[in-house]
Amino acid sequence: MLKFFKDFGLGMSTAFQGFGFAFRNGMGHFFIYPLIITVGIALAGVQFIEYGVTELSAWIKMAMGIGPMEIADEGWWETIKSFMANTADYLVSIILWMAFYFILHKTIKYVVLILMSPIMALISEKTEEVLTGNTYPFEWVQFAKDVWRGVCIATRNFFIETALIIALWMVNIGVALFIGPLAAVTSLITLVLGLLISS
Repeated sequence: MLKFFKDFGLGMSTAFQGFGFAFRNGMGHFFIYPLIITVGIALAGVQFIEYGVTELSAWIKMAMGIGPMEIADEGWWETIKSFMANTADYLVSIILWMAFYFILHKTIKYVVLILMSPIMALISEKTEEVLTGNTYPFEWVQFAKDVWRGVCIATRNFFIETALIIALWMVNIGVALFIGPLAAVTSLITLVLGLLISS
C-alpha cells in the first residue's frame, strides 16, 4: 500500500512537470490533438444521444403505455392521472438522457486514448530521444506494436473501470433497497470511489 501512495505521488508530480517538458522540447502541439478529437467525439455523441433518446423513449413509452394525457373532464382524479402520465413521460426522457451522457462521459476518454495511440507512440520515442539521446530508426513493425499495445491497455482499463463502477452501484442499490436510510452515506462513498477509480 505504501508503494501505491509513493507511485501515486510520483505520478502527480511528474504529470505537472510533463507540461513544461513538452513545451520546452517542441511537443506542445501534441496537446491540441486530443482536444480536437474530444470535441469531435462529444459533438457526434450529442447528436447520437439525441437520436437514441428520441427513438428509445418513444419505444419505451409505447411499451409502457405512458405519454402526455389530456384531461377528459374536470374531476380531481382525472387531473391526478394526467399529472402522473405527463410526469412519467418526462421522467423516461430525463433518465435516458442521463444514462446516455453517463456512457458518453465514461467512454470518451478511452476512445481518445485509442485514437491517440499512434501519436503517443511517436511522443514516447521523441521523449526518450530527448532524455537519453538514444535515437531509433522508424520501423513500421515496431510502430504497429506500440500502437497495438496502447489500444490493448486502453481497452483493458475501460473494462476494468466499467466493471468496478457497476459493482459499486450494484452494492449501493442493494443497500438502498434493504437499508434505505444508509443509502445516503453509501451513495456519497460510491461517488467518491467512482471518481478515484476513474482518475
